[in-house]
Order: sequence, then C-alpha cells, then structure tokens
Amino acid sequence: MPQTSRPWPLRQNLVLARGALRSWSPRQVLVAAVAAVLVAVVIGVATVLMPNPIFGRDIPPVWWNYPVWLVTSALSGMLLATYLRQSALHVEAPDAAEHLEAGDVRSSRLGAAGGVLAWCAVGWPVPPRALAVVP
Repeated sequence: MPQTSRPWPLRQNLVLARGALRSWSPRQVLVAAVAAVLVAVVIGVATVLMPNPIFGRDIPPVWWNYPVWLVTSALSGMLLATYLRQSALHVEAPDAAEHLEAGDVRSSRLGAAGGVLAWCAVGWPVPPRALAVVP
C-alpha cells in the first residue's frame, strides 16, 4: 500500500522558518527591513492608506486593509532579502542565468503575483452595501 505524504505540523514549520531566519546575514536583515519599508510606502501611498495629496480614495478603507498592508510589506521585504546571496563577497558569474532552475523562476513569478494581489486587496475596497445580502 503506497504511503501518502502527510503535511508537516505547523509547529515544525515554524521551527524551520525560525532556523532559516537565524541563518540570515546582517546584510539580508537590512535589505529585508529597507524593502519592507519601501513596499509599505509604495502600497500605502498608492492605495491612500497613508493620506497624501497625490492620490484620492472615494471609499474609506476598512479595518482589515491595515493588517493586510503591513503583513504584505513585511513578507515582501523578507522575500526580497532571500534573493541576496549569503556571501557579500560573492561575484555573480556572467552565465548565472543559465543556472536558474524552473522552480526558481516559478517562485519569482508567484512572489510577484502575491504582491500584485495584495495591492489589489487593499486598493480595491468593496463598498459596504455590496456586502449586504439582498433578499
């Protein structure tokens, strides 16, 4: 009888994630923090979660827009930091693009798609009357 793979428990995933974050270099931590702030400013200004004179918003944001915005910013910063090499002294070879695997390209596309979807989640609010059930 074939064995089915069971999903890892949440606790084990969190332990592995913590171990991966502890292995980051100070450079990766700095890039993650700076990228998170930049993503927060770009999304916050464009979706008017940060009031500004450039953009306007007809429908006020709802309470969950703010946690989605902040979590998206933090995760985007962490994602961008994973693209750095561990060694700051490593010089990339000119033919490095040839060494990309299909999974690396797919992961990049999924990360970009997640950022666009998060932008839409906080930028395109649903008016309250659209949420009401019409008999």
